[in-house]
Amino acid sequence: MGSKDGEMEFFPPSRESSTHFSPIDRYNNKNVETIKAPVKSLKSISQELGHKTIDILKMDIEGAEYDVIDNLKDQEVEINQILIEFHHMYKGISLEDTRSAIDKLNSLGFELFHISDRTYEFSFRKI
Repeated sequence: MGSKDGEMEFFPPSRESSTHFSPIDRYNNKNVETIKAPVKSLKSISQELGHKTIDILKMDIEGAEYDVIDNLKDQEVEINQILIEFHHMYKGISLEDTRSAIDKLNSLGFELFHISDRTYEFSFRKI
């Protein structure tokens, strides 16, 4: 999932044992081969599936969650609960970016009700 329909460039993981490709170059991988893959917006996905309401949206999209949240208002789908893994531990993404995303979700009527012990996973419900 992306903030809009199109293609997104993904960086490979730095360790062979990892499978997490990311739109963020987390480790300054020099001379790595990236891949491009199609992505769809939440609006497109929900329209294709015929969903007007999403009970629970779970996002673990390796740093792309910030752009998705920035465009959430335009997605034309009702969401009751959002579970997000924020990636403020990645190079180039700050804790302030996460705070700003939380403020954006609050302005859209979502209330934070849980943060995991690791402080990466956040749970919001529509109020």
